[in-house]
This record gives sequence, C-alpha cells and structure tokens, in this order.
Amino acid sequence: MIVSSVHLVREENSNRFQELASLWLSELAKLPGWLTGSIARSVDEIDHWLITQHWADAGSCRRGLSNTELRPVAFELAQSSVSDISTFEPLMIAEKGEVKFFESIRTQDADTFSLSDNKLSDEI
Repeated sequence: MIVSSVHLVREENSNRFQELASLWLSELAKLPGWLTGSIARSVDEIDHWLITQHWADAGSCRRGLSNTELRPVAFELAQSSVSDISTFEPLMIAEKGEVKFFESIRTQDADTFSLSDNKLSDEI
C-alpha cells in the first residue's frame, strides 16, 4: 500500500514540519508491515511538501495510521495538509530490469458501507 499526503508549509514553519514528519515516519517505521517512507519538497513550489509511506498490506497500513500513540503527531501534521490522505494499492512496479504486476486485493464489496443489514439512505 502507498499512502501520500501533500502539505502546504510556510518557510518559517518548515523546520518544525520536518521534525514532525521525521518523527511520524520514524515511529511508523517501527510498526509491523512498514516498508519505507519519505519526505519530499517541491522544487518549484517550496511551500509544498509530500509525505509518502509504503506498507506491506492494507491491514498494516490501517493499523499504523490509526495508532493511538501517534495521534498527537498525526493531528499536528494534518494542520498543514492540503489533500486528503490518499491510499493506493500498487498494481505494477517497474524496477531496474524488472516489471512486476499485482492482482488487486480490494474486496468486491469495498465500495459498500452498511452499519447493519439495511443500506444507509442518501438522506443522512
């Protein structure tokens, strides 16, 4: 799983953002299913930052992002977020000399949400 979030950070706040993002990724890296993560800055718009995470599977990703001990850091980072956190499943990865294809792990009912046997109405 790949998770990304874009953040708008003024230059005077960039050091604090980098500290928080580094702490966030360092702590997530200790969790089961973690693969890699990165913090990147736009070369054209220096106030735009990108945080990416790579997880082994959806369950590890969800458990990691909902870790209660990391909520204070996640909350502070969310203040600068200009995008919804986006989670993607890789279906193809091209590496030097090799291309790998993957089957989707989404379940057939992934777009269905119900708290009971009754479907939620559009009126809610």
